[in-house]
Amino acid sequence: MLSMKNSIRKICPSCSNYVVAVVLLSSFTGATIILASCLLSTPFISDVLSLEDQKALAANASNTTVNATTLSLGSPFYTEKDKTTSSNLITINGIHAARVTFSGNGTANGVNFTDKGIALISAGPNGDVHIQGIAAIIGQNGEKGNFTFREVGHVSTSDSKTRAAGVAFFSTINPTGKLAFLTDLVAIYKDVIDKSGNGLVTAWEWRY
Repeated sequence: MLSMKNSIRKICPSCSNYVVAVVLLSSFTGATIILASCLLSTPFISDVLSLEDQKALAANASNTTVNATTLSLGSPFYTEKDKTTSSNLITINGIHAARVTFSGNGTANGVNFTDKGIALISAGPNGDVHIQGIAAIIGQNGEKGNFTFREVGHVSTSDSKTRAAGVAFFSTINPTGKLAFLTDLVAIYKDVIDKSGNGLVTAWEWRY
């Protein structure tokens, strides 16, 4: 447990107090986003599917031919610069994590926006870092949207920066404006966070 706490403090030095809580974020979009313990307690397949179901899935998978293709992502469509605005350590279902709020700004296909969000950061058993959360964005014309995200990375021993890769799922409240292209968009991204809590996200659209 002590090593877990120390690992989280490397990512989030300002975290200090442990609390057991359901996290509520009232975002500036006017919507209340509930980030509860389910973020850190996703059920395993064995908890959901029977043994027979798992065997059937495995059999189908073994008979499926996958045609490998080269993935071309092109240029990133999204950049975001954020700053940690608050942080504290929490315990959810026995799992220790850092609860972090952040805000910043960026561009998506040339459209400027501001953002606010919340994330949970936990340390894995092999020095890996897991970050997941939700954020709301407001475009330059007042358009509103949001996205959920999850990433995994490591803290560098040379510069103490966290470098991670992840996936984000976007949606918009007004699907007819300049941010309409974000509706149901899936993105993969890289994230670099320094020890002061300054983050830089660069994202590419995952086309399907």
